[in-house]
Amino acid sequence: MRNLEYSVDALNAKSAFYRAKTMVYVEGEDDVLFWQEVLSRTTDAQLEIEPVGGSGEIDKYIAQLESGELQAIVARDSDLLPLVGNASLCPRILYTFGYSIENTLYTVDTIHQLAKSWCKSNKVTVNECQAWLDELAKIFAPLLRLDIANTLSDAGLQTVGDNCTRFMTSQSSAVPCSTRVSTFTTATRPHLPLKSMTAAEAAVGTNLSRIILFLRGHFLASAVIKFLVNKARSYSKKVTISSDSLYAAALIHFGAVFGPAHPHFDHYATSAASAVRHL
Repeated sequence: MRNLEYSVDALNAKSAFYRAKTMVYVEGEDDVLFWQEVLSRTTDAQLEIEPVGGSGEIDKYIAQLESGELQAIVARDSDLLPLVGNASLCPRILYTFGYSIENTLYTVDTIHQLAKSWCKSNKVTVNECQAWLDELAKIFAPLLRLDIANTLSDAGLQTVGDNCTRFMTSQSSAVPCSTRVSTFTTATRPHLPLKSMTAAEAAVGTNLSRIILFLRGHFLASAVIKFLVNKARSYSKKVTISSDSLYAAALIHFGAVFGPAHPHFDHYATSAASAVRHL
């Protein structure tokens, strides 16, 4: 039975069943382990985390929470909400630092560690991983602007998508192609209002780290897979990496390093403390 088939009273009673301070509702099954790691490191409160079946479903819980009916915490991907001014101000709603959980999982340090593991070599440097991410940000920035403008204007266009392949120099390449991005951008811009494009330019800016933060999570993950596979090939290692295996490896690393030194820790610690305080 889906959670939304329960009455609000039944949802509010769930935490007692689990002997938890409160329920934390998240989008999907992949989100449970991520938020478990985050909340276990940022609060001492006993919390029970449960998936509800996607962003459309989680937004129904947010509506009930904002109306005062639901006594719980909701954790969801930020998507582009902070950039388009649609993020909720309710303190019991936790947002990812960046578009999705992937944008926190696939930091340069994680990519570096995974590259060393799949290449079976300590010669892979963090600088070359950072250089690749910077190049990705520079070339894909126009796609992010289109994505934001599309969201702002509710144009319903297909912009970034969940896979980067068509914007790389070849099917298997990890190198972003400026020509392909430019061709797509030139064809798409006329279908978006100038006002939305101007606002998107302002929202994105030129900060490369910020651009990576708000690329769609699955899109970013598909690029990371290509980078790792190609990097391993350069070390004469033939590897096959699925999105599931990448997620599993990244989550293990995240669990080992997530703490005050992590670049996103303060965001999650502050949000979690506020959410628990407002229960």
